[in-house]
Amino acid sequence: MRVDHAGECGASQYAGQMADMWDQEKKHLSKFNEILAENRLRLTVLLPLWNIAGFALDFEGPMACTLAVEESISEHYNSQIKALMKRDPEKYTQLLQMIKEFRDEEMEHHDIGLEHDAEST
Repeated sequence: MRVDHAGECGASQYAGQMADMWDQEKKHLSKFNEILAENRLRLTVLLPLWNIAGFALDFEGPMACTLAVEESISEHYNSQIKALMKRDPEKYTQLLQMIKEFRDEEMEHHDIGLEHDAEST
């Protein structure tokens, strides 16, 4: 959850993305803030780095960065889903549903990057 939170913190700094994508990233961040607080989890020490990285993406090829980042995030979410399914899917039903929803939204961002010729950047 700390890694998920850190990634969403970086994404919320990345203003170069389209408005609907940014709104979804802020929703993800809000949910991870809630989960961390509820479970009394501390923030990752690398959080400042994630915030800087998110801000710096605005100066690179924004859609190319979106393509690469969203692909990695989706893989990360998929590994979390597999791990939770092996543990106890009924116990983690709500968490699994949330992670699947966020993964699907991140893949939408990936596809938007493809639609905007991110591969040619």
